[in-house]
Amino acid sequence: MVKDRRVNRTRSAPLGGIPDIVSDGARIGQTDSDISGDAGRKHLREHRLGESALSLGLKPLPDRPSTKALLMDVGEILMGRNGIEGVTLREIGLLAGQANSNVVQYHFESKEGLIAAILEDRVRRSEKIRSERFQSLKRECSEINPRRLLEILWLPTLTFQDENGTHAFCRFMLQCRLHLRYSARYPHNERYDGSVIVEIMDFLRKFHQHLPKEVFNLRLSTLTLMFVSCVVEFDNGRHMNGHLDDFEPGPILDMAIAALAAPNGEHTNE
Repeated sequence: MVKDRRVNRTRSAPLGGIPDIVSDGARIGQTDSDISGDAGRKHLREHRLGESALSLGLKPLPDRPSTKALLMDVGEILMGRNGIEGVTLREIGLLAGQANSNVVQYHFESKEGLIAAILEDRVRRSEKIRSERFQSLKRECSEINPRRLLEILWLPTLTFQDENGTHAFCRFMLQCRLHLRYSARYPHNERYDGSVIVEIMDFLRKFHQHLPKEVFNLRLSTLTLMFVSCVVEFDNGRHMNGHLDDFEPGPILDMAIAALAAPNGEHTNE
């Protein structure tokens, strides 16, 4: 008879104290050999596929399209919580309920390949939302203003939430921005080639002709990082305080509009 080796413990995470998920013997670093017998291994795998995914805020496995998609979702959550270097590929596979310790390498070759796949998938889906909203804005023939353009740029990232309402991609994206290797992987001016983001930024730039292009780009990049950070901090507070409010982007948009409109310091005597 297999003993119930359920373990309940948490460990602080770098951004906001969201705990690691440990449930029903599927603790990080534990292997199948730690549970005796075939029945124990089967029991562990079943719970990895079910409870571990649910504890991470993922949908039940039958609703998920593929193992590859599950690995991307689990990797996004774990790297978002613990940092790019704070989780191993083995841990990602473990909490995705996979018995093969090399399952991530099989699908993505490396951690860098997994990160690239997550970014490509989320950016592609965000691009579709941005394009639809931007085309709709132009068809309306209503006033195109900085606020509406920033909403189209930023708000699509809020659509990527887990079952607990946490903005998992924002947290993951922040970790990538803070990691030197992934932040500097592509030159800034090459990141958005062929994207509707370029057209939106060109529209936004027309409202800020007082700024040199490099100053405008720097401000927008910094403000984007601020927006993502605010979403993550909101999720941290939501988790710690137990409230169910939705993130309200209005105040951040107000600050961003004011920051973009501020004069260029090199040309003021203030």
